[in-house]
Amino acid sequence: MRFKRQEAFRYQFGQPLSCTFRIVRIGDQETESEKGTSEIYDISPRGMRIRTSLDIPPHPKDVHAQIVFTLNDVEFTFLGTFVCKKGLPMRMTMN
Repeated sequence: MRFKRQEAFRYQFGQPLSCTFRIVRIGDQETESEKGTSEIYDISPRGMRIRTSLDIPPHPKDVHAQIVFTLNDVEFTFLGTFVCKKGLPMRMTMN
């Protein structure tokens, strides 16, 4: 999937938004990593850019993660797949 940075709606946070991050599947194998902290740099209806302290395996398209964050006192939970690990922050698409 190609990452579309020019989507009609893409919100860039002035300061990164804190969130929690957990790997829930690698390839076909279900897993549950420890919770880690991460930051969201921007978000759109189809994806987001994040930075995390967790070490993502070398084939990021096989890694599925759960992101949880609070915005305006509302908690959001998304599942997503990493599409790019070049540099930081990383890019992921949301399912």
